[in-house]
Amino acid sequence: MTKGSIVIAWNKPIAITNYKNIENTDSIKDLIGVTAQPQNEKDIGEYLLFIDGSVINMEENLDALYKKIGFCATFAGGGAGEIPTEASPCIITNEGLLENTMQTIATNHKSQTTITHGWEKQSGPHLVTASKKTKIKSLDYESIISFYKRHNTKFGNHRADHTKFSSFFQSYLVGIEKLDGEVLIRDPFKHSEKSINYIGNIPEYSQVQILGGTKDSSRGKVDQELTDLNLKEEKNIDATFIFNCVDRDDADHNGFSKELKMLNKHLPGSKHIIGAQTIGEIATSESRLLHLHSKTIVISRLVHLVRYLKLKNSLKFFKKPIFRANDSRILFSFFCIPQRYTCFHRLGI
Repeated sequence: MTKGSIVIAWNKPIAITNYKNIENTDSIKDLIGVTAQPQNEKDIGEYLLFIDGSVINMEENLDALYKKIGFCATFAGGGAGEIPTEASPCIITNEGLLENTMQTIATNHKSQTTITHGWEKQSGPHLVTASKKTKIKSLDYESIISFYKRHNTKFGNHRADHTKFSSFFQSYLVGIEKLDGEVLIRDPFKHSEKSINYIGNIPEYSQVQILGGTKDSSRGKVDQELTDLNLKEEKNIDATFIFNCVDRDDADHNGFSKELKMLNKHLPGSKHIIGAQTIGEIATSESRLLHLHSKTIVISRLVHLVRYLKLKNSLKFFKKPIFRANDSRILFSFFCIPQRYTCFHRLGI
């Protein structure tokens, strides 16, 4: 499909909640202030989660949502909006297209989630010695700009001078080492004379790795990891949702076609494969923590709760929702892959 929308129809009611004005601090406090009700884990399904990718406090809102709903729930989704990330209406609701909004969709499915990226460690661990939210100023007590230039001299093909900095700094990702063993990717997207901005927060005094590799090598690593996980053995998956970072595409816009072909071969047990190109990927980790990722692939496989209890499946989808797009001018609405824009979430019904 090169333009349009993919609509997913549930034949049972689902709960859709829209959190508005999420850049406002008071709104986040209100969200935290709503106490989650005690929940029985076996009765809780997957939440699809979509958020305006231009808001600067995305992770604060995810933390507030996690505190509200509780650890029994699992999430998968991503950031919607435009590239470059400028505020614009991008969340579809019954009230129209909204900006500065986060949307959750409570499904009646259990999920099995895989988070993968394929980037290779080049150096580290390093200590983040000066940072503020999404911005790093120094690593190991060295200016981040100086650190990147020196790193590029060792690993890159560019001269380590400031005139070339804009051409190579996006080649080196930061991976935050979490206590649960997960590595959260942070994708650099702009720089100043003294700092680099990334997609996602990087706490001061956190341990990080510098990651690199080509997009082809990343796809090869993802292919190998999914082979090792042996997802092919999983049968009767109702649907698989793929949330894939907008920045994983190639310059010639053929990268997603390659990646989708590779992913598809690992998911023969899925009746339907549906996905979106995202500005930041959201998923619950194996340790039940809700994280924001970047330059990453989130694969969420849904099994109906009724079948989970060995009863009949009650989910119906439109046929053949495999997705692909080549028109860079189109703004898509739900579960589509544009080359320049991504705006996706389900219609409020």
